[in-house]
Amino acid sequence: MSKLSSQQFDRIAKRLFGELLEPYGFTCEGSKWSTFYRKIDDDVYHFVATDKLRSTPKYDVHVFPHSPLLRDDFHQLFPDEVGFITGASRLSKNGVGISPEQYFCRTHEGFERDFNARVKPYILEFALPYLEGITTVHDVAAAIKTGPALQVAKERGFA
Repeated sequence: MSKLSSQQFDRIAKRLFGELLEPYGFTCEGSKWSTFYRKIDDDVYHFVATDKLRSTPKYDVHVFPHSPLLRDDFHQLFPDEVGFITGASRLSKNGVGISPEQYFCRTHEGFERDFNARVKPYILEFALPYLEGITTVHDVAAAIKTGPALQVAKERGFA
């Protein structure tokens, strides 16, 4: 069993996450990596993005809403580099928040095993219900905990 390269990781992630998320309206079209998104309307997008760690054969999953009304260069950075604006975007056994949880991806088999055992259930139990509650730019602003995006949301009258 050989260690996964970044390209192999993205290929497997696109397949596994795609099979799970596409029925819910997500796509990774245009992503260089494995960033999945769905457009709720012109002002609101939902994201589920993997982040492969460099120092260890693990990855984490970020779940977050975003809006082009809160970032002027949103469309230039879309979909891979719009950024996690909520400050609490990590998927874990506790839900979507600040608690980091990392998932194994040393090998193809290990990636699939951990995805099916932990990631998939967490997405179904926590990520999708969390995102379903965010349908307006005001909801996006309410999800932002700290940072520059919160200031932008306040200045633009969304928070």
